[in-house]
Amino acid sequence: MIARIITGKALAAIILAIACISPPASAQTAPACDRACLKGIADQYLDAMLKHDPKGLPVAANVKATENGLALKLGEGFWTTAAAGNGYRMYALDPETGGAAVQAVLSEKGDLALFLLRLKVADKKITEVETIVARKGVASGAIWAPETLKAPSEFFTTPIRLAEQNSRLELMAAADAYWRAFETNGTPDYHPAPFLPNTNRWENGLQTTNRKAGTFGPYTAAEQFDRGLFQGRAFPDRRFPVVDTETGVVLSIVRFGRKPGAKASSNVPENVEPIAAEIFSVRAGRIQEVQVVMTLLPPNTPTGW
Repeated sequence: MIARIITGKALAAIILAIACISPPASAQTAPACDRACLKGIADQYLDAMLKHDPKGLPVAANVKATENGLALKLGEGFWTTAAAGNGYRMYALDPETGGAAVQAVLSEKGDLALFLLRLKVADKKITEVETIVARKGVASGAIWAPETLKAPSEFFTTPIRLAEQNSRLELMAAADAYWRAFETNGTPDYHPAPFLPNTNRWENGLQTTNRKAGTFGPYTAAEQFDRGLFQGRAFPDRRFPVVDTETGVVLSIVRFGRKPGAKASSNVPENVEPIAAEIFSVRAGRIQEVQVVMTLLPPNTPTGW
């Protein structure tokens, strides 16, 4: 009966009224800070740091900041010594959550330094700042070649066709599968990671896959795990704070740990453990490339988050 009454012009009038009251879908879903906005704020942060002056940055009153796991105020730490590097900057932008990440090659006292910046933005103000600074020497161990990073890989910069994009959960699942493979390689519970055949990993600028290093390799990323070359690791504290669905990129920040009884590796002394920002490029649910900024800290040092 009701269906017969609400017909024709009456139904059209109701639809028109709803359309007038409801904002367009684009207005309903548009983020407060889009990709261009997030990139602009990240660049503003880096430029201010190179000038050693945080004044003028759009920061919230309760902004939280850390450097290599330690809490600090903006203007402290690397802010006092950072200098321009070779211009390399690689971005991951997440308008849905207000997250942004930048991997950059800077310099400090004449030496190159690798820098990872993670920002959280709300109402176009910075509410969180997480940074990892990797320097030449003991803090980077034997893994150090930032001079090789001159331009971001196309895998981290090329937008993916909308119909072929992975969801946020799919991107995080691919990255988490990497850590699961890391924890289980060389054991009966081994779970392989979803690598593409030509996957490469770069740690502090050094290519650590598909190349021979001393008596090691050359092995693909998959072969390294399949052969159990990374046994004894645990990753109890791993996060995925920035997920860029447009380019298929996900940032994971982890603190390396050891399983009970596991020995130190030849590259990492007994009295230190890595903290790392690993940026994954994912295509169709499989890992295409990994970029890592990593430094060594005392064991069990918290990430600050």
